[in-house]
Amino acid sequence: MMTVESFGYWQLFLFYSSFVGFFHLGLNDGIYLRYGGKNYSKINKSLLKGQFIMLATAQFLFASVFFLAYKATTADQPDRLFVIFYTMFFLVISNITSFVTLSLQSMNRLKDFSRVTLLTNVLLVLFFIILAVSGQRSYEPFVRVYLAAHGVAMVFCIYLIKDVINQPFFTNLIPSYINEIKKNVSVGSQLMFSTIASMLILGTGRFFIEKKWGIVEFGKISFILTLTTFFIFFIRQIGVVIFPLLRNKDNDEKKSIYHYTLGFLNTLLFGLLLFFPLLEWGIDFWLPKYSSHLSSMIIILPVLVFEGKMQVLLGTYMKVLRKERKLLIINVMGLLLSLAFSAIGVMMNSLMLLVVGMTLSIALRGYLVENYLSRHFQLKQLKQEIFGLLLPAVFILAFLTLGNLYAFGIYLIIYFIFLLIQRNDLGIFWNLISVTKQKL
Repeated sequence: MMTVESFGYWQLFLFYSSFVGFFHLGLNDGIYLRYGGKNYSKINKSLLKGQFIMLATAQFLFASVFFLAYKATTADQPDRLFVIFYTMFFLVISNITSFVTLSLQSMNRLKDFSRVTLLTNVLLVLFFIILAVSGQRSYEPFVRVYLAAHGVAMVFCIYLIKDVINQPFFTNLIPSYINEIKKNVSVGSQLMFSTIASMLILGTGRFFIEKKWGIVEFGKISFILTLTTFFIFFIRQIGVVIFPLLRNKDNDEKKSIYHYTLGFLNTLLFGLLLFFPLLEWGIDFWLPKYSSHLSSMIIILPVLVFEGKMQVLLGTYMKVLRKERKLLIINVMGLLLSLAFSAIGVMMNSLMLLVVGMTLSIALRGYLVENYLSRHFQLKQLKQEIFGLLLPAVFILAFLTLGNLYAFGIYLIIYFIFLLIQRNDLGIFWNLISVTKQKL
């Protein structure tokens, strides 16, 4: 198992890698939005090939220039230089891969997208198990196999669109390629900036933690956030399926799917918080070095609810409705609140205040998007909104101030009341799922 410091650098690599999407400048997001719902066979593959070649070339240039510039100023910090080098390597792999996967998603080639995702994760799990069994305590091998897994996935992606790759690249058509890129970047840049702002809501806090409290504290907080993203990963695939399907639905169908899926997600995600005592026991038993941050974990875990709904449903609907600008504004509001809490937390030397700010910022962003969509569809979601704020507040206050048994009991009672209120909507949700499966 990695040392706490090595785990911190591993998390720093993952943290930096999460922002490499900025370097495609919104092109991939634009393809996702503009081509969404179209049939793959009807896409101009020559035009797509031209964009692919120009994107790949740009990524190599961006990565090379950025690394050389960083190396010139930070040559005396080998660990950070290692992290930046492999982050730039990942930049090229990731943005080429996302070009393909977003194209596959938008054109409803969901089985192929799922195969890419499955291949990546199987390879990662296999490589990580091998490293863990061999007793690796350094982060460097984990970074290398992470890139290897994604590199294999990139090659597989290119194979999946071989009919695009086999198209000729005509230099006299470069103006046409650039014109199409401009259109996609124009559309996708707002979504890209919105995504970056969304990531910075938590990323800002993590950046200040690493600078103020060091790599060890950064690693411990990042470990807690990793637990929440682990659960979100499994349910976010629902959003992948929803986007191309919703593009062809009328407004009433979109409204119905939104209302009942939101109810289901609230029920599922708030239910997951019931497993906190078991999670706490597991950390105390298996990872005692991280048990000193259980208070931070209690505050951060509700991020699972707010971010889960955002990834699966709320963000997907904002894209379908083409409300990228509104989503950007809301994400920036959340980012500004996070910046304010982070700055105050650093000035007061209070890590706890900074962590509280991260959760509150994510909650604010989620509430504003949810409220906007409810007004857009003219839905009265008062019960959802009340319990959406009450349940995480009760969870945090109860587990921070009471023993686990009492806190669990109080939270379970309020959750059970919510479940009773939701029972009819849950039944309708399952009926919708059954009907959708029959149509597919």
